[in-house]
Amino acid sequence: MRKAKPNGAHRSNEAPTRTVGWRRAGLVLAAAAGVGAVAAGCTSSAATPSSTTVGRAAKSTSAGVVVSAAHLGTLGTVLVDGTGFALYRYTADVAGRPSCTGACAAVWPPLTLPSGGKVVAGAGLDATLFSVTSRSDGTRQVTFAGLPLYRYRGDTKAGQANGQGVGGTWFTVPPAAATTPTSSTVPPTTAAAVPPSTAAPVPAPTTTAPPATSPPTTAAPPPTTTTTTAPPSTTTTTSGGGGYGY
Repeated sequence: MRKAKPNGAHRSNEAPTRTVGWRRAGLVLAAAAGVGAVAAGCTSSAATPSSTTVGRAAKSTSAGVVVSAAHLGTLGTVLVDGTGFALYRYTADVAGRPSCTGACAAVWPPLTLPSGGKVVAGAGLDATLFSVTSRSDGTRQVTFAGLPLYRYRGDTKAGQANGQGVGGTWFTVPPAAATTPTSSTVPPTTAAAVPPSTAAPVPAPTTTAPPATSPPTTAAPPPTTTTTTAPPSTTTTTSGGGGYGY
């Protein structure tokens, strides 16, 4: 028969096993805690923007909309937005009231001003010419010299002006804010000034002389015929011999 081991010896053999088990459990827990911390850090970073991002967003919002002037080929100097895209005006807008809405605005997006923002005029532009007008959807559209400003979806990069003259109603906006449409190929014609006509002086009334009339023809008197009447002949009778004596 095997002799039973003393209680002390049995305990000495179990102690190392328990110690190793606790160490392994501790390592597993530490690893799990590290993974959880990394995951928590990723979630926090994704959900909360950095202070730098927030600062830039606030600065952009407070700056509002930037409008500058740029030279675009044959069009000369025209208005562009802060990214260099051409700005347009719509000739159907009357008295500064935007009329391009709905499907029209999808092709010609209005240049709107965010709430709390302001219009920043670029170098050489008169800031007093900029203002805003209310649209039917409640947004505020930027105007220049009373002209509501739009972008064009057909412009795919800065420096283009593919919307110039579209439909005969869309035109770029020069810094002088000309109100007459201009074309990229045909320069605007200026009608020659016509001096006011001066009425010709009215001549004094003339007196019409009566037609000349010939004096009445007077028939010449018939020739005068002188009739000489011969005196009557006197016959003397001589009485022979006798007669009366006085």
